[in-house]
Amino acid sequence: MPQAIAVFASRPPPLAARLVNYHTWAVLVSGEHFPLRIEVQNTGANPWAVETTQLLLDPTPWGTPRWLFFHTPIAPQERAVLEEALFPLHESGLYHLTIPWGLRQGAETWEGEPLQMWAIVLPPHLKETRATLAAEVERWQKEKPAEEVAPLVEQWLQEHTRISLPTVPPRHRVKEERAVAIHPQDALYIPLLMLPIMLLLGHWLNRRAA
Repeated sequence: MPQAIAVFASRPPPLAARLVNYHTWAVLVSGEHFPLRIEVQNTGANPWAVETTQLLLDPTPWGTPRWLFFHTPIAPQERAVLEEALFPLHESGLYHLTIPWGLRQGAETWEGEPLQMWAIVLPPHLKETRATLAAEVERWQKEKPAEEVAPLVEQWLQEHTRISLPTVPPRHRVKEERAVAIHPQDALYIPLLMLPIMLLLGHWLNRRAA
């Protein structure tokens, strides 16, 4: 006699996200900030409230960690787009940037796969070629994986500008020297932590005065 088998979908974790899309290549002029545009989907069970949920980007050692705030609540399965100018790049060349990212909701945290991004930083005298090169990079990205665009950039620069930009070596993270950043939300708890100390001190002073 056939029996029915019940299939129960597993409940998603409270905090989770899916990386939908992000800006992988940027064409800059020396001194300009690397622009980030990231689209994420809430794949967790909890909604992302504006007051309690933030997206963390850690571009160390190129820049300092920062929290991005959502402008509206994001319900499960909904998407959000965030934009931010991250850090300036001064040295002309080709950059490959690996940037960890994640989410924080109260005391809960979640980490995603690091973002892989590339930047072409032109010297100031090649500023006029930026728009043309950016259009070519956008076309190449539609035809090839992002990591295969760099040789095409080098070839284009040789043909149109007669220069060759150096590949800027990656900088190493020095974890032991990094300071622990205090999140604005954590600062609210500092007076509460100090309250027992202040009460004991007040009691001790009252006893001495008596």
